[in-house]
Amino acid sequence: TMRSNVALVGDGGGIYSDGDTLILTDTRIAENRARNGGGVLSSGGTLTATAVTVEDNIATASAGGMQAGGTVVISGSIIRNNQAATTAGFFAGGVLLQSANALVANTVISGNMAGYAGGVYVFGVTGRIYDSAIYANIASQQAGGGIYIDYSQLVISRTAIYSNTATGSVFPYGGGIYVQNNFAYTLSNVTLSANSAGYGGAIAQFGSALGAITATTIAR
Repeated sequence: TMRSNVALVGDGGGIYSDGDTLILTDTRIAENRARNGGGVLSSGGTLTATAVTVEDNIATASAGGMQAGGTVVISGSIIRNNQAATTAGFFAGGVLLQSANALVANTVISGNMAGYAGGVYVFGVTGRIYDSAIYANIASQQAGGGIYIDYSQLVISRTAIYSNTATGSVFPYGGGIYVQNNFAYTLSNVTLSANSAGYGGAIAQFGSALGAITATTIAR
């Protein structure tokens, strides 16, 4: 367990890894605090997280739970109740995947909060999320209660995305999923239910985003 640590000046309250290989197994990362990456910040190397719990961490800027770039594999893990700054302009309450080749599998992302991208923010990512649950995350001011997809190609399959919200006063779009900036996403065997937003309760897309949706349920 890595608990109640603080990065006094910068990033990675629990762990900071820059361009290195980081392997986490059966580990709890909780109640840590930093500017970015309240629990973990792994930049430009390789991150493998298996059976990891990242919970109750705080970022005073962005990426409350975890920030990762490079090659990223997260499996069988729980990322919950983390918080980034909740004012407009700050993002990724649970997970920020940035400039990454990423795989997220058999993972729960829940109860996280940020100004936008309450659960997951993917930027410059080629990746896949499958056999996972993303629920009860909050974008308190802007878009993307569950997932915010930006300049990325993302496939989501066999995943439940539910009870996420984007209902703030600034840009309340995409309670479940928000997509922008000319890139593609695919939903296959996904359930989107009970998400809420000012516009696009389940999904909102802008900027020539291309969405391919098959065998998916969008329901109350």
